[in-house]
Amino acid sequence: MSPTERRRRGTSAEDLAARYLERQGIRILERNFNTRLGEIDLIGREGDVLVFVEVRSLSASAEFHPFQTLTRRKLEHLRRAMELYLYRRGLSGKVPVRLDVVAVIWSHPPRIEHLRDAYRW
Repeated sequence: MSPTERRRRGTSAEDLAARYLERQGIRILERNFNTRLGEIDLIGREGDVLVFVEVRSLSASAEFHPFQTLTRRKLEHLRRAMELYLYRRGLSGKVPVRLDVVAVIWSHPPRIEHLRDAYRW
């Protein structure tokens, strides 16, 4: 898959995930928060909880699940990016937060799985 096609597929997965999360009652506040430490795909709010969301996607023919593609290194980058986001917004220690992971499995139709409160530090 070319880098352009991969980027397009990633954007499509994020779009599907955002729509799914909104149907679940999570209001999307921001997309693609980028830092030199990493990127947060989606940031939303559910009640008083700030929800950081990592979107992973793979084809249905992949030999493993998209959740299995999260490495310790990626989780560490996410943790740091989350801390930076909270710091820049003046929210550190002021709001409850969680990290969710949404898997988009490219089948017909695409399948979405949502792992709430996936990781704790």
